[in-house]
Amino acid sequence: MDTLISLVSDAIIFVIIALFFIGVWVTSRLEQRLPEKQRQALIDFTNIAVRYIEQRFADLSSEQKKDAAVRFVIKLFVEYRLPVPDQAVIEAAIESVVWGIHNVGENTRIKQQRDRSISSTWTDGFKRNKPSNRIDDLRE
Repeated sequence: MDTLISLVSDAIIFVIIALFFIGVWVTSRLEQRLPEKQRQALIDFTNIAVRYIEQRFADLSSEQKKDAAVRFVIKLFVEYRLPVPDQAVIEAAIESVVWGIHNVGENTRIKQQRDRSISSTWTDGFKRNKPSNRIDDLRE
């Protein structure tokens, strides 16, 4: 009788633990299909695809690169078993990433040139007017 009770209690504990892990798995699968998760996956996958295609296939035309990036994004969604967005949405996300890469790079170069110009002006003036090491010179 004691062994039967022990066996049943062990079985109940096993079932509860199994149900817990099944619940966690189902919840994570459902969460991945939420629009926010799909949107984040689209952003991540398009960034990966555009950078991969730009690096790997630099000699292709813009349209060929875009088609390759679309196929790569779809492949990533399928691989991760996520619902694939409409192709127009994928293309828009790819265009956004490409625009960001080209414009951020240009803005970064402009900012670096401006910073160098400001820095050299400041340091040139600093060299001409050497600061004093005396504390009295800092007082008015």
